[in-house]
Amino acid sequence: MKRKGARKLAVALPATLAAAACLAQIAAEYQLGNNFQPTVSDRVLQNNQVLFPDDRDNTRTDENSSDDSDSAWEKDNSVEETKHPESGTNASYLFKYTDPLPDGSKDGILPNAPSAGEIVSGPSDRVYDIVDDPADADLVIRDDTVKTDPADPSQPGEDGSSSGSGTGGGTGSDPTDPSPGSTPSRPSVGPSDDSGITPSYGSSSKDPDEGKSYPDMGDGIKNDFYDESVAPANPDGEGVNGSVVITRPFSWDNLLYKGQTITDRMVYNALDTYVMGADGVRYLWGSEEYGKYICIDGVSFDGGATWVTDFPARIPADMDSNELQIRSYYRFSTKGEWTERMISYYLEDSRVMILGERLKEANTTITPSLLLNDGGINQYFDEGHQVNLLYYFFAYFEQRGECGRLSALLPGWEENGKQVPWFYTVNAGRHVIEPMTTVPLSDNYVVELELRWMSEDLEVGFHHPHLSYLQTLVDYEGGELIQGRATRYVEQLSVPKYIQAIALHSDARLLIDYLVIPDTVLYIDDLGEGLTVYEGYEVSSDNPFYASDEGVLLNKDRTKILGIPTRFTWLTVPETVTEIDFPSKNALETLRLEATTMETMPEVSFGKLNSGCKIIVNDDLLSDFLMENRGVIEKNQLQVASVADPELSYTIRGGLLIDSRGALCSVISASGTVNLSGIISSIGANAFADAPGIRELVLSKDGSIVELEPDSLAGSGIGTIYCYTQEQYDAIMRGLSGANAPQDVSVRLLLTSREGFVYGNGILVSAPADLKEFYGTVTAEDGTPVTINAIGDGAFSGCEQLIWVVLPESVSTIGADAFEGCTSLEGVLIDAKDYISIGNEAFEGCSALRFVASNAQYGILEDGYDFSIPDTYWENNVYLFAPTGCVGYTGNWTCFVAESGVYSYTLEDIGDGGKMLYGTDAEGTPWLGIRSGSEVADEVKLPTSTTELFLFSMARTSSPSGGFTVNWDELPEGLCLGGGCLRDSQISGDLVLGQNYRIGNSAFTGCTGLTSVAIPGDQVALEEMVFSFCSNLKTAYIGKLWNGGVIYSGIFSDCNALTTVTLDSDTVPPGVLGSLVPFRFNLSWTQQEEQEKLQLIVPEEIREDYVKEWRYLAVGQFDALGQTAYWRLRNDLRDEYFMNNWTFPEDDVVDTMIEERLFAADNYLRGILGLEPVEEVTDLYHYDVFNEIVTVRATVPSLTDAKLTKEELGLANTEWSIGCLASGTFSRSTQLQSVWLPDTLLGIESGILTGVESDRVTLTFTGETPPELTGCSPESPFTFGIEDSRVRLVFEEGADPAEYIRSWLFAMAGYDNMSQMRRLISAELQGDSETAPTEEEVTKVIEERLIQAENRLREMIGMDPVDQVEDMIGL
Repeated sequence: MKRKGARKLAVALPATLAAAACLAQIAAEYQLGNNFQPTVSDRVLQNNQVLFPDDRDNTRTDENSSDDSDSAWEKDNSVEETKHPESGTNASYLFKYTDPLPDGSKDGILPNAPSAGEIVSGPSDRVYDIVDDPADADLVIRDDTVKTDPADPSQPGEDGSSSGSGTGGGTGSDPTDPSPGSTPSRPSVGPSDDSGITPSYGSSSKDPDEGKSYPDMGDGIKNDFYDESVAPANPDGEGVNGSVVITRPFSWDNLLYKGQTITDRMVYNALDTYVMGADGVRYLWGSEEYGKYICIDGVSFDGGATWVTDFPARIPADMDSNELQIRSYYRFSTKGEWTERMISYYLEDSRVMILGERLKEANTTITPSLLLNDGGINQYFDEGHQVNLLYYFFAYFEQRGECGRLSALLPGWEENGKQVPWFYTVNAGRHVIEPMTTVPLSDNYVVELELRWMSEDLEVGFHHPHLSYLQTLVDYEGGELIQGRATRYVEQLSVPKYIQAIALHSDARLLIDYLVIPDTVLYIDDLGEGLTVYEGYEVSSDNPFYASDEGVLLNKDRTKILGIPTRFTWLTVPETVTEIDFPSKNALETLRLEATTMETMPEVSFGKLNSGCKIIVNDDLLSDFLMENRGVIEKNQLQVASVADPELSYTIRGGLLIDSRGALCSVISASGTVNLSGIISSIGANAFADAPGIRELVLSKDGSIVELEPDSLAGSGIGTIYCYTQEQYDAIMRGLSGANAPQDVSVRLLLTSREGFVYGNGILVSAPADLKEFYGTVTAEDGTPVTINAIGDGAFSGCEQLIWVVLPESVSTIGADAFEGCTSLEGVLIDAKDYISIGNEAFEGCSALRFVASNAQYGILEDGYDFSIPDTYWENNVYLFAPTGCVGYTGNWTCFVAESGVYSYTLEDIGDGGKMLYGTDAEGTPWLGIRSGSEVADEVKLPTSTTELFLFSMARTSSPSGGFTVNWDELPEGLCLGGGCLRDSQISGDLVLGQNYRIGNSAFTGCTGLTSVAIPGDQVALEEMVFSFCSNLKTAYIGKLWNGGVIYSGIFSDCNALTTVTLDSDTVPPGVLGSLVPFRFNLSWTQQEEQEKLQLIVPEEIREDYVKEWRYLAVGQFDALGQTAYWRLRNDLRDEYFMNNWTFPEDDVVDTMIEERLFAADNYLRGILGLEPVEEVTDLYHYDVFNEIVTVRATVPSLTDAKLTKEELGLANTEWSIGCLASGTFSRSTQLQSVWLPDTLLGIESGILTGVESDRVTLTFTGETPPELTGCSPESPFTFGIEDSRVRLVFEEGADPAEYIRSWLFAMAGYDNMSQMRRLISAELQGDSETAPTEEEVTKVIEERLIQAENRLREMIGMDPVDQVEDMIGL
């Protein structure tokens, strides 16, 4: 692809731009290298490298100062002139190129890219020919020209609209789509001016009209609205003891704040105002009660010194205190006297309202639908708080219906027309934050919102506290597809302005020359497979977080290198750089670090460097650098060299320092035995002087000859040198005399056992590559057993078929990398009893490993080797097991406490070669199955002594046939199956467990081969989700549960083939909800689906009991926190109604809602139990509770015999007592026959039987103390609500009828007591007369009425009537 040549323009410039034109010409000359002489600050590096100096090019320097390092910056003119004779003194930096391009590319030149020697045009190539006469100009540049940003494809065109969208790979000149062919090779970047500012009306807007605040305390107290019939609990009390509450709300809605303009009504609305009634109900003063029962008279901003009574008024934003004084008045009736109440109200410092769209006109009232930060807790903030506006990007775009790919970008947020920072610092007062006008996005850019954790300084990282949504470039759909590869080539990718993050998806697979980054980008992720930047990064100079220098991506202060183009093979890093984070894709071959001390050495992501990359450091730092970075140097096979001799490099293999000539220089980390690799050809002087603990030296198994240089063994503790071949032996013997070896050193030829093991002097050096199991047996050629004391470094390395290892008690050392790369290894048992030393990375690359267990009391983990076996089920399960009371092991190892009864570990055969780690008792009997291999026999034979399977012990196991069984019938009763023990295994068929098994959470989850389950016994225990996701399970039988046993909701979740569940308990087991969702055996079904598909079989005589006991579970409720399931359901439904209607429901409305829910729940249960459905809910009592006293208010129509026990009302799990019966309690139960009343009953309101149609209703009383009869008056004496002749009063033992008559006598007549009765009758007899009745006249009427009252009671009790006072019981 040829780049367009520079266009020559004749332009007329205003005088003020003439200097800029000159600078442009100078820039062009610089780019081409014509007659350009660099200053000190423009110094050029040596060929093939780029250096970042302390002082950047734009830093002023003292021209007279000298620096000895200047020579390192001098330009190699002869080299440049050779390479670019046509350029003269070209000022461009030169780099060595690699070729990460498709086959067919050569010399680092992209397909269709400019060939060598071609002059590449760019923005600097434009030549401006300035003319005097504007008429002669091709282009006129004016002061008011709208600036555009080449990095911003969303800039509007001349008509104010978007300039259009590009078509990937096209050759047009669309500025919104910088695709190949339409953009220059070296783009210039910079900020662009915003235009088209939309007016802001935030300051003139009005706060949301949120109405009156109502209390939401979650205390279970009933709310209702106030009327004058309410009897206050304590009308004369003050403060917390009074009935009247006027206070700041407990909720975060509708609060007052500094800087707010208020009216008296707004102050009132920002208060919770209510009266606590004598009946325990909270009676609210709402909107309609203002001015009627309560009013706001004034407010004070200075603690009451002065008062503001004229409204509207503005709360000062600069108040010294947050205390607002409010003067209010209240009364209980419209005819009552006003009482003053002073309220101290804590003001919020501020209110911040973040809008989802801009306000279109002044004086707009902000509605809740406009707010992105709905909910008061997200609006009121202390002064100085920082609001994370990035968090609200998701809500903004969600409101616009864009939850995936974005079609436009949001530039940011404004307050009063001025853009605010992403982390907005709140000042006291009112703040309206509006979104800026969105900018259209070209179709080629794939931008999504991605979540990041950020700091207030806009740093990204999981350790930061703020969740933030960033407009993230994740793909680019333009460019040309490279032939033969799923990669698209783009010459220049200009990231649109207002993009905040660049994190291309791995499947984007873009290859670009230049990545142009605007000033709005806050975060650039490791681009990985998604993007390869070949030529360089270009960052806007206005970007506050990133910079670029000669194509390298840096942080703003240039102390961190964050990205390098793939064309770089050499990079020199000055001491001022503190951190280097290489991209995953890089082609570096040499990295020069100029740090002069280890303290100034940058933090480098060495792990991203390619194998073989050479790192050059200062001479005096070489040793320390190697030691400090030995792990990554060895892992990534990096080379390290010094400045003095960069051709001689060093690497680390197996803890050994080896130079590029093949000489072993020193030991970095090794102990006991050292195995030499084939790359070592000699041992240098004093190589082992710093490692006296090394006792054996083993030459390479490939037979490589190793020469001993003079003094190579000086100061070492080597006692034996093992050789594989005679040639190795001879070479060592030749050099031994000059090696200054210890006097007792011996050289031996290694032996090979009958099994193919190579060993010597008790050290197992190597194992056969095809080995599958090792149990410690090594046999010499003559047939004698060989005792192995140590496993040498790398002894089993690469034994890819090895599955099981049991190291005998004699083995006390496992060398470094001993089992490295044993990809089939599943279990290792270490049988040493005293101690075991485990070398570094001994189990590295053992991807199939399921456990390592050690019986050694003391563990030594060399070089801090802290490995683990991660588990996808439970991150704390690492499957490394150490003995009880052990020391030395790391935190990843698990040991059983002494009380567990696990004394040691053993590996047991469980059928056809399958193995399982077991814990044993004191006698060595295996009883705890801890962890099996991944493959077991079709018929698993667990030891008959097994009493427990540990957590996940056989999870994810399979068998040759694809299904296995277990010998449950041979195992003892009461076996405990730990959580997940057979999860996702291939256990199959009809599962018949032994008696009284205890089964943990998810023990059989995902066992898709199971078709039926039977758990017999009378002490069965089950936990949660035991059989979930057993998709082929059809039937389940569960025996009697142990005392306290429960059935969890969801125990058969996703068992969609299930048809029958049998629960054989003779009592109803408690059900348990895993969450607040209605009970179901299979949570993937609705209750209707479960009713249709599942049959629950229980003993016939308790089927109805299941309905009664589980009904609240079936609506997602249960007793908790001292409250009944009924009361929790009632409160939830009341709140639900309020949230939907913004008014509190009447009691009968809530009653109906409860009955509808329970009716559906009852019929769901009846359906799965095989019972006939009911037409209405049964056995239900509606009640209120206050101070733990229950008032029964209503019953259901089907009720005929009411027994008001705590059990019947579901109060058994509470401290509540049944205390009162409200008027009309049984009005719906028209066929009521009897009511049994508890001895806790405190009161009965008149009319409890109103509406009952039965011929007779029997009320049975049990308490010694009669309950009080209430709700009566002289005009309406107490009545049970039906004719006295239809009421039968019965008294159980302990309840004296005479005492009831005496207690109830006055209420039956309509009075409270004798004093009141006498006073009221006297007034009644006197009437309008001035003459008072005589005592005899009053007494006569009293006696008549009391005789009548007692005879009413006698009739209901079944006693003979009386005619005269002397025969009465009541007096």
